[in-house]
Amino acid sequence: MAITVSAQIEPKNSVCLVIGNGGGITGRWEFYKIKANGEVLYKENVLTDYEKIGKISKKNAESYFQQIQDLKLDSLALNQPGNMSFMIEFQNDNNKQKAVWSGSKSTEIPKALTEFYETLIKTVSSKR
Repeated sequence: MAITVSAQIEPKNSVCLVIGNGGGITGRWEFYKIKANGEVLYKENVLTDYEKIGKISKKNAESYFQQIQDLKLDSLALNQPGNMSFMIEFQNDNNKQKAVWSGSKSTEIPKALTEFYETLIKTVSSKR
């Protein structure tokens, strides 16, 4: 007897960017997720679910995904959280690439990464 398993695969929709910031005395974090179709989602801490807060153009989303690939997060090996931390994560079906850094000047953070983060956070936080 043969068993056939069929699954609908939607690689374009499973790809996403997650950016966040938090820490400090309260330990509060906020996260924004950008999907390939331009949907923007938000959650206030790791224990809550994402909720849709808006949408950006698919063209802008594609541009952000290209920029994150150009940054080569996987080769940065940046995992240096501090009191107040920032993060960018690229997720797809096959892997997850993440960079975490603090606002302190104790580590050398690539300028392209922080500029990309600032552009993204400005774009997505305006959807709230």
